[in-house]
Amino acid sequence: TSADGRLVVDLGKGIAALDGTMLHLTPYEWAMLALIAGEQGGIATHSRLARRLSGYADASALASLSVHMTHLRAKMPGYIETERGRGYFIRTA
Repeated sequence: TSADGRLVVDLGKGIAALDGTMLHLTPYEWAMLALIAGEQGGIATHSRLARRLSGYADASALASLSVHMTHLRAKMPGYIETERGRGYFIRTA
């Protein structure tokens, strides 16, 4: 749950909601969100996400990750942040 209480990610139930409304995520988007949320405030690196989601971390996998991240961010604006050169994390404050 985000610090403002608006975003809820329940890894056990496999659901995410924003302002009480379920987010309709693709399986790939859910997998990304689950991996980032699983870091519990830490950073999910680009290469780790790409390897876990596609099995490899080459330029093509990283580009695909970036495109999917754009779609995920559009569904939950302001919650997934980038630490340049490292990876993604969920904003908690």
